[in-house]
Amino acid sequence: MPARFSRLCLAIGIMTLASGLALVVAPGFALNLLDVTNTSDTRYLFRIVGMFTGLFGGVLTAAVRSRAHEDVALIWCVLQKTGAFVAMATGFILDVFGPLGLVVAVVDGLSGILVSIHRQSRQRQSHKQQEA
Repeated sequence: MPARFSRLCLAIGIMTLASGLALVVAPGFALNLLDVTNTSDTRYLFRIVGMFTGLFGGVLTAAVRSRAHEDVALIWCVLQKTGAFVAMATGFILDVFGPLGLVVAVVDGLSGILVSIHRQSRQRQSHKQQEA
């Protein structure tokens, strides 16, 4: 597996962790960027979303950095990115989020695809090592 591809997936994990922490610390900023009503209720909900986003970013970062084959963690990270894509795209279509919501959806969708490719590449590498 190319090292630059691993670095790309590591960067996705770190950015996911950082964006989750940002949502926990400053949910109002994200709400304003996404053109969502900024109330105490929406800030609270975005903090919860941020907590889970940060957790999955941490899992992805650890799984990519691990020398062990972290297949289960990577599967769940792909599911998280896919779910985030669907949720953000749907929110944009339903006019819950402004145009930046569509950008976030596309980034999450592409991230899910990249993590899935990374997982498959690690599986192939693991099978080759087992056969040797």
